[in-house]
Amino acid sequence: MNDALGRLSFLGYNGAANTRAARIQCVLIETGTVGAANMGGSLRFTITPIGSGTLGEVARFESATGLSMFGANTVIDANRNHQLRSYTLATLPTATAGLLIYCSDLGGGAGQLSADGTNWKRVTHGYETRGDADFTLQVLTNGEYQNNTATLTANRTTTLGVTTAYKGSRFRYRTSGLGAFTMAFVNGGGGGGTLITFPALTAKSAEFVYDGTNWQLMQDSII
Repeated sequence: MNDALGRLSFLGYNGAANTRAARIQCVLIETGTVGAANMGGSLRFTITPIGSGTLGEVARFESATGLSMFGANTVIDANRNHQLRSYTLATLPTATAGLLIYCSDLGGGAGQLSADGTNWKRVTHGYETRGDADFTLQVLTNGEYQNNTATLTANRTTTLGVTTAYKGSRFRYRTSGLGAFTMAFVNGGGGGGTLITFPALTAKSAEFVYDGTNWQLMQDSII
């Protein structure tokens, strides 16, 4: 296994000797006994980065996993499905415009994020349930859809945070009746202030959108 079956090297003269700039290599990856019906191979492409003299793998082709890049990281699998690189909220890369990734711990359920050059934005919405407590909602950390079915035991406050908010971020909040207490929604941006207070004994919903500085109440309705 991992025996080189053949290679094509591209070399350049460095002033003293020839140095590899790139290489295409076929590697034996058969895990069973090698034979006429057991000759699994991997075609690998390695390139020397700028400012280096050492080859590094950039792509490989294998029958079982399709196309991988920079090691055993499947990009297009054997069924021609694209596989996004996976991150967590704590390990998100720089939001370079045009990037599309998978985030495994988004609030309300894992999903895709796209980058606009400044922020990571949800592609999926995410759904969560809330309870009898004060709470701060943060974009990405919490799902866009919030449903509170709890009976409150005191007047509660939901703060709409701005730490990871981007222009156009949205929360939709629904209650099925809060009991004898209220739910206030507070703007966590520079403007501060209460956006709306859901009254006691009333099922309501509201939609909030971030304008780049503050959260704005866009819509509210009695259910």
